[in-house]
Amino acid sequence: MADEAYMFWRRFFGQVVSTGLRQFIDAYTMLYGDLETSDRDYVERALGSKDKANREITVFGFINFTNKHGFPFQQNIASNGPELESLMSEERIMDLTRMVMELVADFSSQEMRNHLINVYTWFDGYKSKQERRARANEWGRLEAENIDLARRALYFFYQRFMVMWRVGKVSRETLSGVDFPGKGRIKDFMNLIGPLDRANFYIVMGKEDCEWDERKPKVYKFLDQYLKLTEKDKEKEHQSSQASIEMPGR
Repeated sequence: MADEAYMFWRRFFGQVVSTGLRQFIDAYTMLYGDLETSDRDYVERALGSKDKANREITVFGFINFTNKHGFPFQQNIASNGPELESLMSEERIMDLTRMVMELVADFSSQEMRNHLINVYTWFDGYKSKQERRARANEWGRLEAENIDLARRALYFFYQRFMVMWRVGKVSRETLSGVDFPGKGRIKDFMNLIGPLDRANFYIVMGKEDCEWDERKPKVYKFLDQYLKLTEKDKEKEHQSSQASIEMPGR
């Protein structure tokens, strides 16, 4: 997003992710003057949600739009801009944003907290990979119900996370913006739920003639790649910040 667009949003709407379309148009008009009728209609159709009774605009739709058109909007934007069908609809952006925030809320729920506590308690004191695998196999023979419920809940949570991440740029930017679910939690899932899923595969389901590495759910490979990707991104950010503060040699 251009600096001017960013400052405009922060000045009038602060840190909220959505605002009323009418409030947006009024703020824009106050600062930059009236748009031509055709240009205003184009902006409203591109940015506004389809709910005519309560039309809204999200910051993600604003970013998407200003990346294509620049900011402030140029004259004749309606005739010079792309067809609206080529832009992601504001309704779709709002739906994606809402789904991401629901995912965050679900992870923060008391129910999920209880599942995490049960898993951490079950593996408490089992540090090495071999110890965790043996403890997971013990669960496989006992099939403790509270651990099985936690295993299922956390597995399907990270399945949802994988799906949301793969939806597109908007959902990825939203998830990255809230730093969710975090590297530590993901590693806990792979180190604790992974052995439980393996025990479920071999002991509970009796799949002794199959290789776990070949049959394990795709979510594990995805999370492994996701962690590597985030590590690379952080390394690039660190290198960039280091380069920006280095003094030129004399």
